[in-house]
Amino acid sequence: MAVADTPTAERVAALEEALRRQERISEALIERALRLADAPTNAFQLFETAGTLEGRVRERTAALERALGEFAEANAALERSQREAEEARQRLADAIESSNEGFAIFDADDRLVMCNSTYRSLWPEIADRLVPGIRFDEIVRLVAEVGGTLLARAAPARYISERLAQHALAGPPHIHALPDGRWIQVNELRTRGGGIVGVYTDITQVKAEDARARARELAERSAVLQATLDSIRDGVAVFDAGRRLVAWNDALRLVLALPDHVARAVPSHEALAAHCRARGLPGDSVTLAWPAAGEEAERLLTHALDDGRVLEVRRRGMPDGGLVLSFHDITDSVATSRWRGTWTRPAGRSPAGRPPCCSSTTTSTARPARSSSSGCGPRRPGKCRPPSSRPTDRPSCASASPPATCRSCPSR
Repeated sequence: MAVADTPTAERVAALEEALRRQERISEALIERALRLADAPTNAFQLFETAGTLEGRVRERTAALERALGEFAEANAALERSQREAEEARQRLADAIESSNEGFAIFDADDRLVMCNSTYRSLWPEIADRLVPGIRFDEIVRLVAEVGGTLLARAAPARYISERLAQHALAGPPHIHALPDGRWIQVNELRTRGGGIVGVYTDITQVKAEDARARARELAERSAVLQATLDSIRDGVAVFDAGRRLVAWNDALRLVLALPDHVARAVPSHEALAAHCRARGLPGDSVTLAWPAAGEEAERLLTHALDDGRVLEVRRRGMPDGGLVLSFHDITDSVATSRWRGTWTRPAGRSPAGRPPCCSSTTTSTARPARSSSSGCGPRRPGKCRPPSSRPTDRPSCASASPPATCRSCPSR
């Protein structure tokens, strides 16, 4: 509006100057006429001079009247322009005030020109200080002093530096979390005059909807994962990078004889390892131990429990630092293999150089193939005994000193 008013103001000033010039000319003419009247001359010269002066005065008077008319028109145009500018400013102020979004205009010197009540309501502690003329950096420091955002409350210096950089860039939108739970998205745009217009939008509902959508998606994925785990016959336990139990299936509860509230009984990997030790599994084995950082290789453990069952435990690390343990009951498979004479026992070590027998053994690799020089004699169906409940490194042969050919051991 200031650019449109400049020509009118200049024109008014020019007309005022012309009016003053006409007045000075009229005064000069009158003064000359008076001097001529006092000088000794004839009547004809006085008459001629009077006629000339009358014509000049008439012309000057007409020019003066035209100048006064133009001045009046210019003054009316100026008043009309000022009235229109004020009306436009009021309409802009009303439109900004009626907006549900916070609105603030800063000039080329980064001083506040105009803002609405929504903008001031973002920080009620300093609302009375958000008046035209205040600099933007002063506003930022006031917000930091009162903890107007979560970042300003946690790290005021960082908030000030980041907010000033965002404002100077006037680039992509950025989001701020307020202490009262609101989320504000700030969009700033630089004007042609070098100022900045800022729009502050409350996106709390959008954030809440996004959170609900993510929660629904997570719930759906969890349901699919749980259904997948429940369809597996093996007991499965999944731990996150913090070694917390995050997923399991009913088979885990059955295989390890866990209570109904699995998460309460074994909330962590350490608790599950302790439970395994109590059930007869070597909790300090490589397979049941937590893997080293970055280790994803699979580990295998085959072990006979005190209750006669044989479990196959597998461990695999996950890329995110978590862990998956699976427990597979192979008791029936072992019994069937023994009866058929095809079961190959994992490599073990017996005291006094005795061959590995039906005692439970552990290994962290795949089961080796059966060697013809294992030390035991021919397999004899019907002579096999159930898995021994003795410690891992003790043979389960019936005799204390088995012969060179152990014919009473379970088929391997």
